[in-house]
Amino acid sequence: MAVAAYMAKDLKVGDAHEGTAILWPDSPFNQDVSTLMSISPAVNPLYVIVEGSKEDDIKRPDVIHAIEAYQRTMGKTPA
Repeated sequence: MAVAAYMAKDLKVGDAHEGTAILWPDSPFNQDVSTLMSISPAVNPLYVIVEGSKEDDIKRPDVIHAIEAYQRTMGKTPA
């Protein structure tokens, strides 16, 4: 237990870089997030990853409507 506690002192939780780790660091999205963070560092975005069971599920109208409904609901949630 003491060894685990000692080793955990240097443990970093979370991602130290702006943007998302599922894209390359020089992707337009990650570059845009970096720019936004330099302007307003207090902004901490929430990332939602949507995965379908079949290829191109994201293009289905019912999936798009569900994502938009989620976005509207989250937009009404107090910070």
